[in-house]
Amino acid sequence: MKYKINYKYLIIAYLAILLLLSILPLNSFTSRLDNIYILELRLDYFLHILFYLPLAYLLDKAEGFSFKMTVIIVLFLAFLMEGVQLILPYRAFNISDLLANLTGGVLSILIVLLIKRIKFKHRSIIAYQKVKKRNEIKN
Repeated sequence: MKYKINYKYLIIAYLAILLLLSILPLNSFTSRLDNIYILELRLDYFLHILFYLPLAYLLDKAEGFSFKMTVIIVLFLAFLMEGVQLILPYRAFNISDLLANLTGGVLSILIVLLIKRIKFKHRSIIAYQKVKKRNEIKN
């Protein structure tokens, strides 16, 4: 039995996690991440990028989202999740976090474009091989 994944539920769960990470008072935890580096990138920035990587893919797989809408949603959420911290007294807005969110969002969009391109080339090759085989049978 093959199960069909309902990506809309995954998106809701994913967005709930992103929202919780944006509004919960994690300052004592994140301050420990400030001194850890991965490839000369602070770990907390790396995590911001990482958290946004699946977003465009999930939106692309869900029915009802065009690619243009996916791009708009990804960029909007990158701003929103950091911007919400402006109104929370126990959180602090950080432009570097916003840039990390946007970097993760843009990377996720680029990954979706790459996947679409690979799928298109694969389908084109298969279609070409079918036409070639059909022509060989006719001759």
